[in-house]
Amino acid sequence: MAGGSCAYQRILYFSKAKARQLQTFLRRPYCEATKFTAKLRRMKTDDNFLMLKANMGAGHGGASGRYDRLKDVAIEYAFLLSQMPHN
Repeated sequence: MAGGSCAYQRILYFSKAKARQLQTFLRRPYCEATKFTAKLRRMKTDDNFLMLKANMGAGHGGASGRYDRLKDVAIEYAFLLSQMPHN
């Protein structure tokens, strides 16, 4: 994204509220993912969708809780299956 608009593939972008703990020297707040997604949406020239999945309760290791990680995996699989060609 050095300077111009371009076409992107379909994107599912995951963000977690406490992800900044992973790299404390960067100190990126969780709202950066929203800004990044909005910028990509403005700049992209294609009709492919761009989805942001923001988990406000998860950290850099992923969702915590007994079944929360499975919910994230299910969303990833649903996204991948939705991109496969239909016969």
